[in-house]
Amino acid sequence: MLTITDNWLQSAKLTEAEVRIELALSLLENGRITFEQAQELAEVETFGFLELIRQRGIELTYDVPDFEQDVRTLKRLGQL
Repeated sequence: MLTITDNWLQSAKLTEAEVRIELALSLLENGRITFEQAQELAEVETFGFLELIRQRGIELTYDVPDFEQDVRTLKRLGQL
């Protein structure tokens, strides 16, 4: 577990939400986590998170494992 103190947040002039978004975008951009994981970490709804990605110029890749995960998710949600 990572703990970031209020003093650190204040000195960095960041809110907890901003730290979550920065970490999520960085990990996503470096291919360390998936879009879904990054969105969950950032705690931002889908279209808002896509807008953050666009603003940062982060290119998303979509490959066969991503597609397979989407199919599993759609089946789980009863949408497929």
